[in-house]
Amino acid sequence: MRMTNVISGLSADEYARSLAATHRLQNGYADRLPDRTRAELDTIIDLLEALAISRQYFKPATVQQELARLSRYIVYVGVSAIVFGFLLILVYTTESRTMVGPQYLPVLVSFGIALMTAPITVLSSYMLRIATIAEYAVSVGPFLPAREIGPLIES
Repeated sequence: MRMTNVISGLSADEYARSLAATHRLQNGYADRLPDRTRAELDTIIDLLEALAISRQYFKPATVQQELARLSRYIVYVGVSAIVFGFLLILVYTTESRTMVGPQYLPVLVSFGIALMTAPITVLSSYMLRIATIAEYAVSVGPFLPAREIGPLIES
């Protein structure tokens, strides 16, 4: 399973709202709730906190995997573009003994231009992909230690 599949499942920010609502329920009605309901609310809070931790683990792991894949693709496409560009220069610098027929030169040059722009295309597409992962995996929960969250949730 790819990390992007995992992170896309964890990308919704509903868990923060659900966590705050569960805390409000637990704090607002603690004296009126039966023990079983309080235990269920504790379980829900534990699961939602585990989800927040999972998001913070999988996001950097996903970005690292994408950057590693990007590095490999840039090397593959970049080396191919350099070799093809060098061969294209050789085809045009030979005198009358061209290795390729004149009717194929426009196709060869068009392919060469496409191949030489491929590394920047791959880089751009992966940067957009990583930016999308970072955008959808933003944590919207409070940035406070657990002992300081209580007063915020009660209000």
